[in-house]
Amino acid sequence: MFECLSVWVFECLGCDDANTKTRKHENTFALSNLRICYVFFIFALCCVSSGVDAWNRLPLQAEAPTVLQSGIIQFDFGLQYLSHTNFPFSAFSKDSGRDVLSLPTLGLRIGLGKRSEFQLSYEQLFVEEEVFRIREMWKSGDLDLSTKIEFWQERQWLPGIGMKVGVKLPNASNDYRVGTDETDFAFSALFAKRIAFITTTANVGLLILGNPFEHASQDDLLSYAFACSFPWNARVTTTAEIAGQTLGTNDNERRSALFHLSIRKNQQIWKLSGRIGLLENSEDWGFGAGVTWTWDGLKRWAGSK
Repeated sequence: MFECLSVWVFECLGCDDANTKTRKHENTFALSNLRICYVFFIFALCCVSSGVDAWNRLPLQAEAPTVLQSGIIQFDFGLQYLSHTNFPFSAFSKDSGRDVLSLPTLGLRIGLGKRSEFQLSYEQLFVEEEVFRIREMWKSGDLDLSTKIEFWQERQWLPGIGMKVGVKLPNASNDYRVGTDETDFAFSALFAKRIAFITTTANVGLLILGNPFEHASQDDLLSYAFACSFPWNARVTTTAEIAGQTLGTNDNERRSALFHLSIRKNQQIWKLSGRIGLLENSEDWGFGAGVTWTWDGLKRWAGSK
């Protein structure tokens, strides 16, 4: 399977001609010292504020501050698998072997105006954890509702800046360790800057997680995500990402490294992702796949040009 996937990826990456690739590589060396310092500044900012949301979000990726045009709608459909990922507010145990399959993962994004966007995501979870005699339990996951606002568009020397505020509703059952059955809140500041043909994206935020094991108790964490995206051509983009959460209860510490591949074809974007946990409480490894479909049927109704 992996050999076939490798051949497919390299075939997709080969759609550019040699001259185009040469021009792209020559642009790499055109970065000024000031721009290089900017990259290291964003990277340092994210490393200091280390923090993946405790609830299982759709295939993770650092989010840019840009929003959809008014009337544009995007639908997401996919799956995600995490191996040996521990339950929130629980000490990690190598014997637990908690595996989680999210199928399907569903997402909806709607452009509401020039500077705002509404987001909704939901997933069905298939959980297996033999230590607790939880085996092949297919249950409802959580519903996430979020609003993103773009404050400042990217300028020549300044990054784009935005904000995202979200709430996770208590849809997933705590009885079967599918979810916490708590209402959680998230706030993130969003930054993005294009340098030559590489786009850097940084998210820094606050998570407020309800504790299902203690009445009227919560955990406040600092979250982060940092990503660099490299477009091979007009269709294919690869992204490397570090994300996690910290400065809260030790059992909720997370950090993961992720790699994303996206291939655009007409109105669809096909996505593959792989991930490796960098802390004991994080997943051992995981992968995700999906497709995003864009529909502009409401664009004229919304008055967008």
